[in-house]
Parts: sequence; C-alpha cells; structure tokens
Amino acid sequence: MKIADLKGLGPATTERLEGVDIGTAERLEVIGAVGAYQLLQRAYPGWVSLNALWGMQAALMEIDWRELSTEIKEQLLDELAELIFRSEESNCWCVFPDDRYYSGPSISRSICRRTILISS
Repeated sequence: MKIADLKGLGPATTERLEGVDIGTAERLEVIGAVGAYQLLQRAYPGWVSLNALWGMQAALMEIDWRELSTEIKEQLLDELAELIFRSEESNCWCVFPDDRYYSGPSISRSICRRTILISS
C-alpha cells in the first residue's frame, strides 16, 4: 500500500516521508513511527512536530490521531528519548533537535525527553 493511501497522513507529510524513502505503509511499519520521525527531523529540521509522530503512529494503527491514548504517546516519547540517548562506557551524550549535543556522566533519559518536548 502506498504511503499516500494511509488514513490521516496529509500531503505534506506523505511527500516528506517519500523524500526519506518511506513510500509504502509496509516500509513505515518496518521503520516504525519513531524511526520515521527521527528521519524526518534530520531531513527537514524545523518542520517536524510531535503531531507528525502522532499522525504516523495513528496511521499505522488505522485510527484518527486524536484517538491516540496518552499511554501510547508516552510510549512513543520514551522510544524517541531512547533513540537519541546513548551510553558509551560511563560517558553519555544526548543529541538535541538542533544537532547540539551535551556530553557528561550526569545526563539522563529524562533530560533528553524534556528536550524533545521543549523543542518540538
């Protein structure tokens, strides 16, 4: 199924998903909404908001994005924070949406998660 055929994705989101080589529903399902969101953030900085994340997840679930539960949204935010948070030995780093990063042993996933919420 073409990405444009998914319910709830607008033409701009569809076009940008195709721009990052996500042209089918199957490909979006394999990459996941969080992975696709991260690709869109990198390719189109300043354009992507959390509404795109909610919309992609809702499209995969075949529901309206307004029907996404708070629990699902929290899970998506946790997945996103986990993707941008990495640990190397005891030194951690976090990539902020504008590609700045912080390095240090005291950074936590919750800091990364707050950064996602503030920046989106």
